[in-house]
Amino acid sequence: MKKWLAAMTALICLLASAQAEEFHLIFHGDWDRIQTLTYQSSMADLFETTYPRLYARWGTEQSPATVLFKADAEDHTSVAYAYSNCVVVSVDYVNRKPRDRGYFSHELTHMVQSYGDKIEYNENSWWVENMADYGRFRYYQWISLDQMEPSSRYAEDWMDWGYQSYGNSQWFFAYMDYRYPTIPGESGAREYGLIDSIHLLIHANEGEPLSDNPYDPSTPINQTVYAITGYETIEALRLRFVDELEKGTWCFTGFAGYPDNFITENLPGIENPEYPQWEDAVHATDSAQPLEAVTDGYNLCADASVFAASGYVNEHEAPEMLIDGDLRTKWCSTRYDVTNSKYGMDETLQWIVIDLGSEKQFNTYTMINTKTVEPYYGNVVCWELLVSNDGENWVSVDYQPYCDEDMVSFDIGPQSARYLLLRSYDPDNGEVGTIRLYEFMLFDR
Repeated sequence: MKKWLAAMTALICLLASAQAEEFHLIFHGDWDRIQTLTYQSSMADLFETTYPRLYARWGTEQSPATVLFKADAEDHTSVAYAYSNCVVVSVDYVNRKPRDRGYFSHELTHMVQSYGDKIEYNENSWWVENMADYGRFRYYQWISLDQMEPSSRYAEDWMDWGYQSYGNSQWFFAYMDYRYPTIPGESGAREYGLIDSIHLLIHANEGEPLSDNPYDPSTPINQTVYAITGYETIEALRLRFVDELEKGTWCFTGFAGYPDNFITENLPGIENPEYPQWEDAVHATDSAQPLEAVTDGYNLCADASVFAASGYVNEHEAPEMLIDGDLRTKWCSTRYDVTNSKYGMDETLQWIVIDLGSEKQFNTYTMINTKTVEPYYGNVVCWELLVSNDGENWVSVDYQPYCDEDMVSFDIGPQSARYLLLRSYDPDNGEVGTIRLYEFMLFDR
């Protein structure tokens, strides 16, 4: 134990100086095969804001200040992987999923981990990959609304991930950081909490690779858990986490107010996190009654444009297809295609903002839903329509908690606005969160 404490003290000194490093990203490989022209610059932006935070939290002398980022056109099976100071991404994957950025923050967490052979890593290991998922979750996804990725708000989805290498463990890691945080000590040095102590323990190991067995009280990792929390194992602590979720004494809502935020705030040249927070949805008090679908007359959306949207699958199913006047084309976005969660913090799964070009008068809207063309998928059944003249301040004019009509219209009374915001809370009748909406029309009848 004394040897471990001495090694940890040395690592603390290294961590204190790590924040002064300058970081560099070097692209090499088959980047000329990437079809999205802005992809490389967007990944450089991600690196510049995410890696310094990860390094400030977990960096040691083994963590590289310069990261090589290779695009591999020969890799047809994986998404990305990391080794030494290099991250490799499959060109095939980037061209199939060009709007996915978060995987890079997962691999960058591996860069700062730099565990080597200090911890067991095999098909039964869970700490290394789940900590990397937490790095993505905390220092990329939950830093800004623009970077949010869809995830469940239901506590039961986060309770038991079976200690899989890629499981829904992010809430558990957030729980550990909240209940047992790293805090600033009186002398200015950090007093390390649970996650950071385990991380430092792994780095201090000079013997056989450590076991991350969550059930064995005799392992050094579980002994560290006991010393800090009083629980004998990671599993015992997880059961306490589940108990708190069930009783409502703890629930993840965001990272605002976390005691360890000081570690990744006020970093040179990087704006402080926005700390997005879950919100409770506030809906319109009244719901308009369904009418027989109105499709004739002057459709105000004929001259409109799409201002912004949550995401889309491909250019053939882009948001613009929702207002193109063609009842055979659709806007389609899966939960994995969501690249903008600006309106997603109150259980909105998919959303779109339509710009009418100027303030217009209207009183009726029409939804051409999924089953008009694809009867084997669920309709959008829960949504809300909001209006605005500045695109920032919104008034809800209709909330439909459940409507499973294929083609339907609603009289919402006299309205005057330039922008429309359509929020979908259940885009496919409880299936997987994919919206397939064929047309939205607007009339002044």
